Amino acid sequence: MRSLQQLRVEHELVARSADTDALTGVPNRRAYDRELVRRAGGAAGVEHTAVLVVDLDRFKALNDGQGHAAGDRALTAIAAALAAETRAGDVLARIGGDEFCVLLDAVDDRAAAEVAERMVRRVRALGLTVTASIGVASGPAGALSDTLAGADHAMYAAKAAGGDRIHWAAAAAV
Repeated sequence: MRSLQQLRVEHELVARSADTDALTGVPNRRAYDRELVRRAGGAAGVEHTAVLVVDLDRFKALNDGQGHAAGDRALTAIAAALAAETRAGDVLARIGGDEFCVLLDAVDDRAAAEVAERMVRRVRALGLTVTASIGVASGPAGALSDTLAGADHAMYAAKAAGGDRIHWAAAAAV
């Protein structure tokens, strides 16, 4: 029979696997949604959160033109580039095919915009045909759904302006 310790280790590995995007190694939508609920309920001890919604520009063209293996390599490289701009305690998650979200705590609006700008530059520096459009919003942890909606609208405004840029929710049509 397996020891209790061995079963705990195996359980932890399975639980971590269920919350991790297998391709990119970052948290997946399930883990992200759970983190939103935890933060909105005050369990994280967070009062103010910035949300970045990242959508990749021209990803479908890359996938269709160069194949899914090239798309997978691009997603992996982009996830690493985005992760390089996050701190311990920040949450970067892949929430859809070519969409990521980032939760930043204890940052003011200027710092959140600077993180987003660095992410856009890092993705651009990969030299892919794919770039990033990032919507940024911030607000109280208790209103995370509103902040997320603002960041999502701002991301669409960044795409409408040509992509490869950030857009702040305050200037977006929310």
